[in-house]
Amino acid sequence: MPADAGEEPRSSRVPGGSGQRCLSSEEFAADHNLTSRECEAFDLMLRGHDAKSISEALVISDNIAKAHIRSIYAKTGVPTRQELSVATEHLDR
Repeated sequence: MPADAGEEPRSSRVPGGSGQRCLSSEEFAADHNLTSRECEAFDLMLRGHDAKSISEALVISDNIAKAHIRSIYAKTGVPTRQELSVATEHLDR
């Protein structure tokens, strides 16, 4: 049976069929007021990168990478990488 024309595709909904649309990582970052550099670090964090690899990928110092990570935790309200992973598991990546 075809989906209604106004209905979103199932792939853009939160798992479990609640009907809520999944956010993209960009929307999640915007909702939490991340800066453009924090967004870049956030995207790398979602892919499992640590502070050292983030600093190398963004060509910034280790201390700046760690500052971005601390800021991301503060703005998203989660204290650890594991909790950030849980908080963002519903995102379309």
